[in-house]
Amino acid sequence: MYKLIFIFIIISAFNLSLYAQTQVSGSQSGTWEFDDSPFIVVDDIIVDENEELTIEPGVEVLFEDSYELRVEGHLAAVGEEDNTILFSIVEEDITWKGIRFFEADDECSITYCVLEYAKPTGDYNDVDSRGGAVYAEDCDDLIINNNIFRFNESPGQGGAATFYHCS
Repeated sequence: MYKLIFIFIIISAFNLSLYAQTQVSGSQSGTWEFDDSPFIVVDDIIVDENEELTIEPGVEVLFEDSYELRVEGHLAAVGEEDNTILFSIVEEDITWKGIRFFEADDECSITYCVLEYAKPTGDYNDVDSRGGAVYAEDCDDLIINNNIFRFNESPGQGGAATFYHCS
């Protein structure tokens, strides 16, 4: 009997770990680890000035609605060639507003990531309409390479990415 209960507990714990997810919103810093993935974005996310958010390879960041990941501090989303980071949506028929850098720290990085189904809102000339998956303004030394951009749109400029006053 005790063996049966022990086996049931082990199987239950294993099944719970398969369905682990972490809901996130508001100010974020620290490390989003693979073991806590997927990260379900339930409201806008901000990486504040002088803060850093690191996202580990293999993490899935899934947006529940039209929210953004705004970076005013430092973002390091660095996947691996065979273990990318996914930025996407929870379900069909919704979009998210993309990753938006505003005067962010030098050398923020989006590398080996898949960014899909982003569509910012706003009128054509409004800053909120620019850049599908990535928008950056007044940023230096952004590292954005080896990524896949797919199914992104923008009512303004740049379906995949738009950069203003960046070097």
